[in-house]
Amino acid sequence: MNTVFPVSGTPATSNEPARREPKEDVSPEVSSSPEDIFISKYVTNDREQYRPGAWTVIIADGDRFPTIPAAAENALSEQGYAVRPLFRSTLLQDRDAYEELYSGNPVLLKHIARFRDGILVGKLRSEITHDDSLDVFTAHLFGDFRVLSARSASVEGHLTFNEIGPGVSESEANHAAQKSMADKLKQQILQSIPPR
Repeated sequence: MNTVFPVSGTPATSNEPARREPKEDVSPEVSSSPEDIFISKYVTNDREQYRPGAWTVIIADGDRFPTIPAAAENALSEQGYAVRPLFRSTLLQDRDAYEELYSGNPVLLKHIARFRDGILVGKLRSEITHDDSLDVFTAHLFGDFRVLSARSASVEGHLTFNEIGPGVSESEANHAAQKSMADKLKQQILQSIPPR
């Protein structure tokens, strides 16, 4: 007959063989920082090793206005930077995580510096109005962009745009506002980010 100790610590008798309790893991607990969690959750698995001059463009709602991220990527390429994606699309679906990047969190930027020199991060918002008397649509497109330096872990620049586009349809009005913003964003990048 073996002695088994119940939780209370009082011996009890049983016909079963004695059980050995598993040893507690006494190894130090490895904890991940919020920035490490961000990297593992939102940075693509196929990320490249760091290359000097590598940048990423990520713009919330950029998929609705594709000429705007394309203009930013084109301007950075013209300045001699290699523009490559870095983030999973799920980052754009997580408002808090995107805000963490957009705010230019210096600790997060230090982690991102393993992969990129800089990031152009932005937000877009649009409104459409219709003038019934003239049967004209007007698109109001608001853009707020930040130039983030991963190397210095800081916000290097802030660009804002408020573009208006008229049209006989919503699509035409959106296209006009988008083209105007894309042109201005490209010019601002060419003027504010030095060539490599």
